[in-house]
Amino acid sequence: MVTINLFFLVVLCIAWRRNRGSAVIGWWAASMFVGAVGPLLKWAESFGQIMLLGQLSNALLISSTAFLLMGVRAFYGHQTRYILVAAGPLAYLGFGLLYANSDIVVDGRMTIYLLAPAVYLTMAGTTIFAGQPNERLPTQFVGSLVFFTYAAAKVIAFFAFLTAPLVIVNGLPQTSWFPIMVLDSMLHTVACCFILIVLTKERVEEKLRLLAETDMLTGIRNRRAFVSEAESRLAAKQGPMALALFDLDHFKRINDTFGHQAGDVALKDFAALLSAQLSDDMIFGRLGGEEFVILLDAADEATTMTVIDELRQSIAGLASSAANGHIAMTVSVGLAFTEDCGRNLDHLLAAADGALYIAKDEGRNRICRFNPSLRLQTVREHGEMKRIGLMDQRISRRTVRSHAPTV
Repeated sequence: MVTINLFFLVVLCIAWRRNRGSAVIGWWAASMFVGAVGPLLKWAESFGQIMLLGQLSNALLISSTAFLLMGVRAFYGHQTRYILVAAGPLAYLGFGLLYANSDIVVDGRMTIYLLAPAVYLTMAGTTIFAGQPNERLPTQFVGSLVFFTYAAAKVIAFFAFLTAPLVIVNGLPQTSWFPIMVLDSMLHTVACCFILIVLTKERVEEKLRLLAETDMLTGIRNRRAFVSEAESRLAAKQGPMALALFDLDHFKRINDTFGHQAGDVALKDFAALLSAQLSDDMIFGRLGGEEFVILLDAADEATTMTVIDELRQSIAGLASSAANGHIAMTVSVGLAFTEDCGRNLDHLLAAADGALYIAKDEGRNRICRFNPSLRLQTVREHGEMKRIGLMDQRISRRTVRSHAPTV
């Protein structure tokens, strides 16, 4: 037991040196430390016959589970409850002082010694099971189960104590169930430590994944995350869908007039406004620059057009604040449906981009729906008339991959 606790103590101390501000690691390291010191004091008691050492040993072992609970609470962002930490050990020591000369002292202490850790472990398991909002770590359920079984083992040991009271000979327990409880505590300690390490690793990996898939300016999906989710949705779902490509009008003018910082604020305000209005089943992301995209179900085309137009109108009513005035924004939208373009994301993006090009050419602040006839339309770009085609260099450059095939 001592060796196991010391091993994990060394591991946690190394981790703590790299992150000295981590209360999580601090509590868990403290748990391993007192979990190692407790048995050593119990061993010392057997030589010196000093009962105080045995009482202090048991109080430290109770504290070990309390510290474990505080580490779990800190891991999930809960406040530290110092009264809760002290309640178990103080109850154990206080009971011994109050009833030092009573026949019930042993029974009372053993009850607290077994049931106080069971309460701490149950609370830790419940905290892990509840987790954090919008976070579900893969090992979360298994982790809570390990803590619950550890607590259950303490309760079982308590009932074993009621049927076969603890017998102490030369300072050492001689009851048959006690070695089984010690072995179970060793195994569960190892299991709990591994669970906590795995949960920490999974959270780090989740944070790295979010960093890789989140647009750092607006906090929504970046191009990579949008493409991954959109392609999966298009492949998995059979119903009609639509892709809306949004482009803020005259964004370069906003940057030139108000500055790039104001332009960034405008982009964040735009993304926040749309995010607040979208349902959970819509996939919203930023492709880059001032271009944003939404993939949504389109069972009814008229309803889909209405939804997108309401978003356009809400943007038209948005006034972003800048140091030297308010920024009025409008947005042009290109809309493409799977019934016209198929379920290939490149095709949908290219088609929506072609429709967006027309919306810009026709005066901006409007929606243009893609249809096959758009391939024959011409628009003016840099003083020249150009035909809209899905193999157009400009369109290919704006899509996710540069080899967008013709619909």
